[in-house]
Amino acid sequence: PVIKGPVMDGLNSNIKKIIPLDDNQLDSDVSKEIKKKDVDVAVILLPTGSHNAVKFYVMAALNAGACVVNGMPSHVVKDREIVKKAEELNLSLIGDDVKSQIGATIIHRSLANLFPMRGAILDRTIQLDWGGSSDFCNLLTPRANGKLVYEEGKRQSKTEAVVANLPNKDAVECQISAVDYIPFLKNQKEAYMRLEGRIFGGAPVRVDITMFVEDGNNSAGVIADCIRVSKIAKDRKIGGVLHSACSFFNKHPPEQLEDYVAKIRLVEFIENKRER
Repeated sequence: PVIKGPVMDGLNSNIKKIIPLDDNQLDSDVSKEIKKKDVDVAVILLPTGSHNAVKFYVMAALNAGACVVNGMPSHVVKDREIVKKAEELNLSLIGDDVKSQIGATIIHRSLANLFPMRGAILDRTIQLDWGGSSDFCNLLTPRANGKLVYEEGKRQSKTEAVVANLPNKDAVECQISAVDYIPFLKNQKEAYMRLEGRIFGGAPVRVDITMFVEDGNNSAGVIADCIRVSKIAKDRKIGGVLHSACSFFNKHPPEQLEDYVAKIRLVEFIENKRER
């Protein structure tokens, strides 16, 4: 069943046009409902930008005895109050902002990391996304002047994921943005990426790539794996941030690692060869 909880800042964008809301319906006691249903793992998939609501639901889940997977850019695993609470209760945290299975961010990141690995220099890169899902409806919020503004938390999260491991990350010109919400695309997301740099002798090189994917399906499998890993942690009574899982599954973890290193550490955790 769908149970209404406090909306808070969860509909402060275009998304309120497509999400029905009954003001006459009373808010439920979220912690009480989670506890009553004996939930092991709570997944936070609220609209991007609803930072107050994210923290409220995370704390409600922890108070009810559930581990938390944060699929959104809002800070959870870097919030000291939340982390302290999770450690005290021996409940795990995975976050922030889930990477899709084969998404624009992971492809863009892999191509960006290819430059230094092959002795080339990445100078500038762009990524433009558009789609028809509610996520795109929410990301682009109109201001009073009618201009559409991209939610900054999402931009920061995606940008960090792409350039974090580059030796010249502070010098790389990087622009990532959602272009538009296109309703007839429905669950389909499309993205364009361009990477420009230099190879031997300063010769220019440019890579252009376009991708098409069913957006919802692209995160579902990753979220399922996060839930499985969280249950392992709960069974072992491990509380706080699961660093290996965060680095592998998320765009904005406490520690950015090369993807292959993060996967090795995650497998070690699953096999009980690493604490977290």
